[in-house]
Amino acid sequence: MPATGPSCESQRLPLSLQQARELHRAGMQGGAHTVSHPILAGLPSDDVRREIGCSSEVLGPLVGQRIGLFAYPDGKPGQNYDDDAVAPVHELGFDAAVSTAWRAA
Repeated sequence: MPATGPSCESQRLPLSLQQARELHRAGMQGGAHTVSHPILAGLPSDDVRREIGCSSEVLGPLVGQRIGLFAYPDGKPGQNYDDDAVAPVHELGFDAAVSTAWRAA
């Protein structure tokens, strides 16, 4: 799921490589959550796509598997993310995305 635009390499990670691998080996399934945790609603579409794509692009190789899940930062539909943030999740091939709202899918 490579993202287009600026490189994903320079982003700071919340977990070390070792911590991410340990969680994966313990049976945890990781999901993408953006790179810098911005509120996606209202961001330029290129920035939204980079945030979503880079988070998967960086996490996948850390745990050695494809990342199929995505969680919207702060997760309130219409407030923290909008249709312009939903489209890249589909386009980048995620299996599912979650929010903090009941019944939002």
